[in-house]
Amino acid sequence: MSYQALNYYGGITNPIIPVRYNKVDYALIYAFDVEAEADSTYKERRNFLLINVVTGEVTPISFSTPLEGRHIYHKLVDFNLRGSKVVARFLGGDKYNTPYNIRLLEIEVDLSALSASWSELWKIDANADADINGKCVESIALSNRFLLVTESDKPYLWFIDAKDGSVIDKFDTGFSSYNPRCSDKLVAKPDDVYMLLGRHYSGDDFRVLKVYSKSITSISNSAPDGDSPNPIVGNYFVTEKEMLFPATGMTVVDSSPPVRWFDWDFNLVGTTDLTSIYANAHVEGLCVIGKDDADNLVVLAQIADNHTSNMTKTSTRILKIAPDFTIAEDILLKEFTDLDNAIWWLPRIHGSCRYVLPIIDKDKKKIYVHGAGKDGGLYSSYWITVDISDITIKEWNIYNYYLQAIKKPTQLTLEVIPL
Repeated sequence: MSYQALNYYGGITNPIIPVRYNKVDYALIYAFDVEAEADSTYKERRNFLLINVVTGEVTPISFSTPLEGRHIYHKLVDFNLRGSKVVARFLGGDKYNTPYNIRLLEIEVDLSALSASWSELWKIDANADADINGKCVESIALSNRFLLVTESDKPYLWFIDAKDGSVIDKFDTGFSSYNPRCSDKLVAKPDDVYMLLGRHYSGDDFRVLKVYSKSITSISNSAPDGDSPNPIVGNYFVTEKEMLFPATGMTVVDSSPPVRWFDWDFNLVGTTDLTSIYANAHVEGLCVIGKDDADNLVVLAQIADNHTSNMTKTSTRILKIAPDFTIAEDILLKEFTDLDNAIWWLPRIHGSCRYVLPIIDKDKKKIYVHGAGKDGGLYSSYWITVDISDITIKEWNIYNYYLQAIKKPTQLTLEVIPL
């Protein structure tokens, strides 16, 4: 494993836009500097990072006009490469400037000129709906038309048409101030679209949302110990024959949340206990890479010894998860005890969106991933390379990016429109 600090902070919940330009593979990441949140320079310190996937060379690309508002929470809705230009739409949330708002931005990055511009497509603010607070971290883009938006400490799910910002419905989940947590763990069945859902409440079971029917059911005995269920954590595993959804909790200090595994009917099929790693182990990143020749799931993980606010050490590991979901092998890549110079997070964690994924070179058997943590006490992004040449992968997880055929994960191409 090798890693390098990038001297910019790209926030580990930020999506990666994979780009092949002039025969070079890049990762394009929308970056911001959390150190700038306390002062007046945050507008000027928003940019994109263009990262050469193989070498890790980083080129910052700044906005020609500073981006207005503090879009701390943002979800990539879709993106396209048009010649030398990447055009992407982001759902952003501004929780600092009143009236609080959510809005859809179109951002254009010119890879030839190394410039970026933005425009606002629409906005919904607290004047129009008093429940809008700009904290849309648990939201998800189900498709390029359908945004399912939730706000912190609110029980609602907003069904929004991304085309024009129309609020088609505002569904009260009955969760009171314990907001719902959406995920990209979806199954489209003939009768409805099913989603793995969580409620931000300690010790609560995971749930299933039937999106169009607006009905919610609990999955018995699936609570992540005393933690609150967070369904977005971890990318799911999908091949032509199988689909598995991992999920866990990562919110409550001193809890010991295991990884729960669900099949595509959202039955709880297994549990991975992490207490053999740390007594209060918390997942701070989980990427399912594939299956090895012993039928074990191969998982790149970041595991801390407690919740981020209380951790004293954190480690990057390869876990081999046996067919019974126990840990068959634990390969320690790097443990950090100096938290001012450490990788804290890898994809996929709380607040992520469906495009927060590793990039994999299947031929050279290397994993390239964007991480985040601290460098010299300041928040920083990291570009990380993990060599897995000593592991035989018999089935690669479709739900990742690959250098041999970089593309959006095929499982996510379903077009879903709010009714």
